Amino acid sequence: MPSLVIGGTGFIGSWITRELLAKGETVCATCRRGLPRDTELAALPVKWVAADVLDPPSIRYAMENCEYVYDASGAISMGSQQKNSVYETNYTGAMNVLNAAKEMRVKRLTRIGSIFGLGSTKKDQIPVNESAEFNLKHFRIPYFRAKRDIELAIPQFLDEGVNIVSVFPGFCSGPNDAHISSSQFILAALQNKIPGYFKGGICQIDVRDAAEGMIQAMYHGKTGEKYLVTGYNITYKEIMQTLAKVTGRRLPQTQLPLSMVELFCRSLDFVGSPYFNTGMALILQRTWWYDDTKAKLEFGAVYRSLEGSYTDAVRWFLHNKYLTPAQAGKIV
Repeated sequence: MPSLVIGGTGFIGSWITRELLAKGETVCATCRRGLPRDTELAALPVKWVAADVLDPPSIRYAMENCEYVYDASGAISMGSQQKNSVYETNYTGAMNVLNAAKEMRVKRLTRIGSIFGLGSTKKDQIPVNESAEFNLKHFRIPYFRAKRDIELAIPQFLDEGVNIVSVFPGFCSGPNDAHISSSQFILAALQNKIPGYFKGGICQIDVRDAAEGMIQAMYHGKTGEKYLVTGYNITYKEIMQTLAKVTGRRLPQTQLPLSMVELFCRSLDFVGSPYFNTGMALILQRTWWYDDTKAKLEFGAVYRSLEGSYTDAVRWFLHNKYLTPAQAGKIV
């Protein structure tokens, strides 16, 4: 029987689809339009199903004859725009998938959780693991609230017999981020839109490794468990340095004060920036580092180098005209 990828056209979902095909699996994947606009994706030997997580009958239909389901759906947005639709997609949509999995009695549902629904590093910057205490309640971001609410709903489905494994990827980099869902900082830095770096740091993982982590969790993860697959804990300064190394460019090496970060992001939110907004300002003021020992021990999570990941990302941005040859530097 085929595996189903819900959100098969998304950044991680599209790579789950590719990786499953590379392993010789038969794959079904959902696309709201029925067939992806991306010609490369559309040409893959995949059964594309027209389905929307906000349309429960279409999700149940997509799950027919599929024993293993990957839920990679969602809409990433940290801004103040469209807050109701962001919450609806990420909470109501996820609940619809969970209910469909229960009704269709799938063998296993492996879902992408969000570190924003789990909790974050505290002031001491010591990486936290899957048992992190949720400490983001004061972040009034609909995306955060939706991701937290769905985490609180999972235990009830487990009690009802749904076989669920949750995977929490880090901030993804790499090729094919068509919606710029995870590459905001990297792309903005290369487009000369950031005058410096910020104090904190993030967990950075190549999207292909995040997809592989989802697949390994499906194969080897334990029912009801949470797995962080977060890659490298890296500072924003180190990101800028790595981008400078792979492109051969001189990028800003000045640390920006927190007051400037907030002012910078809020001003861009006002003009509708696709990269930075009020929510992103809050994220950039905190360090997001995680301990993924559990995934490494239980199913051997491994990560390619960030230099390689950034190189492939820059090549893809250049090819798709997000970057000029001058901005791509020596990668041209």
